Amino acid sequence: MVLNTQPTSNVTITLTSNDTTAATVTSPLTFTSGNWSTPQTVTITGVNDADAVSETVTISHALSGGGYNAVTMTNFTATMTDDDVFISGDIFNGKVYLTVTSPDTGRVWLDRNLGATQVAASSTDSAAYGDSYQWGRATDGHELRSATTATTATATLATTISPGVNAFVTNSTAPYDWTSADSAGSSRVSAWNSGGANDICPSGFSVPTEAEITADTISATTTDITNGATAFSSFLKIPVAGYRNRVVGALRDVGSYAFLWSRSAYGAFGRGLGVGGGGADFYSLDRANGFSVRCIKD
Repeated sequence: MVLNTQPTSNVTITLTSNDTTAATVTSPLTFTSGNWSTPQTVTITGVNDADAVSETVTISHALSGGGYNAVTMTNFTATMTDDDVFISGDIFNGKVYLTVTSPDTGRVWLDRNLGATQVAASSTDSAAYGDSYQWGRATDGHELRSATTATTATATLATTISPGVNAFVTNSTAPYDWTSADSAGSSRVSAWNSGGANDICPSGFSVPTEAEITADTISATTTDITNGATAFSSFLKIPVAGYRNRVVGALRDVGSYAFLWSRSAYGAFGRGLGVGGGGADFYSLDRANGFSVRCIKD
């Protein structure tokens, strides 16, 4: 910023951000008869806030002194792009994810299952299977497909929805949950939302609801999913990753079936998409099972 004529006395320009929770601005600037023609830098600094929203601030001004009191300047705006917001190509939990857009709903999804190292090159591409999450649970190590049942499974139920341990909880007793807490599931519905206590998706993304998955899979128009073959040929490229069994903690149906958790609940169950060679539908499923997760942009 610079003056266009020499002032008769010192000129003070006071700059103000209309939202100091989003950005601050250097202020005031003082111009004298000696430095009036030397540009001074205005620095706008974004605030490291807790949200994941990009914001636009307006920088206003006030002038005083040196014959400039009656001079007006145009306010200007600055957009703070929040680097907490995940964008396609970012690294999340050590892996690079891209995004894909639904041709039916326009919704944006991650291009692969959570934990997968690549987009599925085939329906049985093991590098695209990703992790296997118990319903409503955080990323704490229990989800890893590489974990062996002997070293990481336990029959002891968790007593909270965020146990902070890496053991996959096995359960052969109704209601077949991995925790004794939150029997209705409402806390875990919230916990799997963006910013929730057990948020497992990149910032600005969530575990989808049943309605969100349904709209882009079994009720889609362009890429309707009816079996394992169409699950792979859809824009989501869903592989038949199988699941981690709630009784013994071992992988089952790998190469034959795909299961995707939603964050929706029904009674004592989680709701999930099940896809096989002969069909695809939404089911009420035991929460202690470990299924794949695909995140959707909020």
